[in-house]
Amino acid sequence: MSDEEWNYQEEGERIALVKRFEEMLARNASYFFDVDQFESIIEYYLETSRVRQALAVLRYANELYPDNLQLMLREAQLLASSGKLSRAIPRLKNLLHFEPHNEEILMSLASVYSQLRDHKQAIELLKEARKYADADLQDEIWIEMALEYENLNRFDLAIETLKEAIKANPENETALYEISYCFEMTSKFEEGNAYFEAFLEENPYSFAAWYNLGNNLQKTEQHDEALQAYEFCIAIEDDFGPAYANKANVLVKLEKYKEAIEAYHELLEYDIPQANTFCYIGECHERIGQYDEAEYYYKEALKIDEEFADAWVGLGVVADLRDMTETALRYFRRAVQIEPENTDYLLLVGASLRKGGLYSEAAEVYDSILKIEPDNTDAWLDASDNAFQRGDVIRAFNTLAEARALVAETSELAYREVAYLYKTGKRDEALRRLEHLLATDFENSQSLLEYLPEIGEDTVALQLIDLHKQ
Repeated sequence: MSDEEWNYQEEGERIALVKRFEEMLARNASYFFDVDQFESIIEYYLETSRVRQALAVLRYANELYPDNLQLMLREAQLLASSGKLSRAIPRLKNLLHFEPHNEEILMSLASVYSQLRDHKQAIELLKEARKYADADLQDEIWIEMALEYENLNRFDLAIETLKEAIKANPENETALYEISYCFEMTSKFEEGNAYFEAFLEENPYSFAAWYNLGNNLQKTEQHDEALQAYEFCIAIEDDFGPAYANKANVLVKLEKYKEAIEAYHELLEYDIPQANTFCYIGECHERIGQYDEAEYYYKEALKIDEEFADAWVGLGVVADLRDMTETALRYFRRAVQIEPENTDYLLLVGASLRKGGLYSEAAEVYDSILKIEPDNTDAWLDASDNAFQRGDVIRAFNTLAEARALVAETSELAYREVAYLYKTGKRDEALRRLEHLLATDFENSQSLLEYLPEIGEDTVALQLIDLHKQ
């Protein structure tokens, strides 16, 4: 008999026990159940989130077996899971007097102390439990200890503890995911990469290790290597959806959009279709200029979730790329209806209004953004540009001046001021300011060239840029 058939048979027997117990209550009769059968009924009710029924069974069982330690333990665990911690602790401590080496009692008491945020006490109890636990339980106790260390923000100790858990059971996927999380929390990505690579030398068929190695490699910008790790993961576990999703994300970072589209479609074969997956496919088509296909997938996303704001934004971007400004504005506004304080969406609305020459409406949008995020550099730059485009040059300069008082990094604002000086015929002053800026912050000079491409044709400006580039 296979494990699946065995589990199915066991489940069938348990349901039959539950029905028999419920029949006894309905008939007000008295049937015989041993302790193990009562435990099985209690577990069934707990797994189906019927705590009240579980407690009723426990009360009935206690009347028949008042001195049974296993039932007493189950009662204490139920009290703890119901949040009645002060009642659970004395019962668990009392049980420890009878069975001081019972790892289940020690672990249950540790769980209660964890809920009370006494993580150090929980760790001591788990250490004690580990002394008496069977080998097949050791890795689970190590994991519980690691979680307590995480609660204390001792991720270094959590990592060492999880290494012990994995050593005890290399197939414990939970420990592999948890240690990856700890490497991330401590920014020890290189150490994480080395750990998983060493682990895979001994356990080359661990799909969870390949997956977590891929995630770690992404954090260190090793995208080609991450892609290879995800492909190994998929080769071992070909229906593991997260690997397809992350493979696709890496391909997007590598600007391999056609391959990313294929990976997202593979994901759809193994995962429930979700709005964000269709949206990602739409974005990939958009990046390679396939606007019809992009529009199709954004609309597919909205069929799943009409309130998925990113899909409305995607439709707006496609419309904007087709110079359908009014249509784009309508889509962007729909996204803002869903997420009124999303400043990225509001910036898109403002840009569409400016493009359509609706400068007064755009100014109101930028005001609303800056109320939400007073230090939003993009909003200040766009608000200033909005004033400049409608001919209010003084307001454009004043807006940049206001921004300097609120924005931490001001070089982009200064480069924009250079652009305005140049555009208004004050070339010499613009070039003097440019020379100073290039000496202090060359990196943001690209923002000037993007906003004012014609300055790239100015021989003096080009010489200044080339000089500081070195």
